[in-house]
Amino acid sequence: KLSPLDEIIQKINEEFMGEFTDADRVIVEDLYNRMKKDTEVQKAAQTDDQQVYHRSVFPDIFDETAMEAYAQNQEAYIQLFQDAKKYHAVQAALADRLYRELHGKADSQASSDTQ
Repeated sequence: KLSPLDEIIQKINEEFMGEFTDADRVIVEDLYNRMKKDTEVQKAAQTDDQQVYHRSVFPDIFDETAMEAYAQNQEAYIQLFQDAKKYHAVQAALADRLYRELHGKADSQASSDTQ
């Protein structure tokens, strides 16, 4: 079984046919960790439909998080912003994984709340 980060990297690698570098991996790991902790991401994953989350909510949160991370570490992030296809592949992979992970958390919290 793959770790959440490995699953995201695998999904991106499928689109980039293995052209995903170690630097890219660091960026994705940083974004994943930042977004997983973000209360707005958590709330949206728990309350919104997956399609709404992927198309409406997550892109804005991803943009804001990526820009913030870029401002903090321009050298590592510049390549993400220079390649629109990679940017969107990272965005889609993170949206998918975080939605499934955090949406499931809402289900498990609700069932434990009723016990």
